[in-house]
Amino acid sequence: MRKKIFLILYIIVAILLTGCWDVIEINRRNYIASVGFDINEEAKNKVGADRFLLTFVYPIVGAAGQEQKPKAKKAVISTTVRTIFEGSRQLSTRIANPLDLKHMKVILIGEGLFREPEVMKEILDAIGRDKRINRKVKIVAVEGKAQDVLKITPKEESFSGLYLNDILENDRNASRFTAQTYSSLIKDMDIKVASLVPRAIPKKDEIKLSGGGIIKDYKLVGWIGEKENGSIAIANGKIKSDIVNVNIENTVVSYILNHVESKKNVKMENGKIKANIKIFIEGYLQKYKLDTGKDVFDVAFLDSIEKSLEKEIKGEIEDTIDILQKKYSADVIGIGDHMSKFEPDIWDKVKDNWDETFSNIDIKVSVDVKVRRTGLIR
Repeated sequence: MRKKIFLILYIIVAILLTGCWDVIEINRRNYIASVGFDINEEAKNKVGADRFLLTFVYPIVGAAGQEQKPKAKKAVISTTVRTIFEGSRQLSTRIANPLDLKHMKVILIGEGLFREPEVMKEILDAIGRDKRINRKVKIVAVEGKAQDVLKITPKEESFSGLYLNDILENDRNASRFTAQTYSSLIKDMDIKVASLVPRAIPKKDEIKLSGGGIIKDYKLVGWIGEKENGSIAIANGKIKSDIVNVNIENTVVSYILNHVESKKNVKMENGKIKANIKIFIEGYLQKYKLDTGKDVFDVAFLDSIEKSLEKEIKGEIEDTIDILQKKYSADVIGIGDHMSKFEPDIWDKVKDNWDETFSNIDIKVSVDVKVRRTGLIR
């Protein structure tokens, strides 16, 4: 009996201590940090040709932590494919270790590809179906080719994949660009048919994230600059810090905003939709000028600064809304999203023709600015 018990225990222990038969050591995997999608210009308009140019970036694990200077800390490899998920399979014949997409941080899409809506629908559908890719992966539109961005080795980082992700996760930069994930992009396309993704501009030895691309029905329809992107971020209440400069009596006053609230109200009057965006901003003075004869602690003077800031911010937001309505017919300021949540009766009447409706609605903006601190110099 005791022999049987020992035999059973031996079998159980043997089973529990057995390693995974298909285990692959961490240093035998290539963990993709970023991938770039471009149109293969050489095969454009050719039936059955490889339509896409895919570029993968991954760290060379053996180079990490070495004291001596390694030859390279990253690998950049490209291939042409007919469908995007042929890429990893094709590369398996050119590299020793398998590609791992589970930790991928950023997907970059070239400008030429982002202007092909039907192709973009294919790509986004394929990404959504792949269980290896996190739905929170960040999407970036590239002014030019995604391959050019991924080939750059930034001064501050060893390779561009994690460098881009670190910049995108720095929410202090929200006014310069608006980070966008795959899941949020798909949600925007489903609800308001328009979205905003950050724009990457390749430089000689750096990557600049500046402004964004207006995506409408899966197509890149145009670019906006940092100024317009900041106005959209304020209108959506999605900004933690920014600087606003305003000229007061021939002196540039710098104001740091560090708290923004945005409330929307939509109603229908006489068959016409009217929207109100009320914005409340708090911040502090960063710069004025010594010996001006003005006391920044004076209530009347602070009130004049607040009024000037309100006028400046309101004007920039109104100019941006005018561009969105008249030039792009793209609702990236959340009017449709607000209506779908809080005014469903109105939304049901206009959602099928929201592009045209958004271009013609009356949007009023009000801004309330408060200066909470004036700095240490009296």
